[in-house]
Amino acid sequence: LLTVIVGTKGFVNTLNIAVPVLAVTAVIICILLNLSPVESTADFHPVSANGLLNNWFLSALLYLSYNMLCGIAVIAPLGNLAKDDKSIYIGSALAGITVMVMALICCSAIIKNYDLVKDVDMPTAVMAYKLSPIAGFAYSIALFLAVYTTCAASLFAIDVQLGRITDIKPDWPVSRPIMLLIISIASYFCSFGGFVWLVNFLYPITGYFGFIILAGLFYNFFTVTIKRRKE
Repeated sequence: LLTVIVGTKGFVNTLNIAVPVLAVTAVIICILLNLSPVESTADFHPVSANGLLNNWFLSALLYLSYNMLCGIAVIAPLGNLAKDDKSIYIGSALAGITVMVMALICCSAIIKNYDLVKDVDMPTAVMAYKLSPIAGFAYSIALFLAVYTTCAASLFAIDVQLGRITDIKPDWPVSRPIMLLIISIASYFCSFGGFVWLVNFLYPITGYFGFIILAGLFYNFFTVTIKRRKE
């Protein structure tokens, strides 16, 4: 809440510090886990029992859609701060490659340590503690930063939309900081619903909704491109 209230500059500075720490810590720990896996004897069942995630291919598309939808809400308002279009393209490409590499390394570590993590909510955290208490503590801090940056990013996106509302209706009865405070408190109490339940329900629902948004964005992109070429 304080990060977002400070403004866009404060939010960007927070990401500049937190994201590299998270990425480096997670990658190092997962590489070490790939090199020294726990011996696995259990049968591997990768397909989710969740009816909203019928198979691995749909799950992959939903994961992509979910992350893009969350990312768009943050990246769109930040795009105005970019120096030029080239910076946006390069930044997006580097971010995509980084996330892809992290996902591959992390998934490989989970598969190789399946016996250890098949029944836990936070598999990478459990693997890190198995590796060593220091690695577990380091990853716990990185995980906290991940939660923090995600919360800040989501609230930042909401703040941008609230700003548009107050611009349209300057006589809005509640100030933006108060609205952000109410949303933060409500979100805090919703978090007691449990991480697994939130992931199993919100992630696929958001992913399906994201398909509609992404289709609209692609349509808009191509129509704008065609219009520019005609002009």
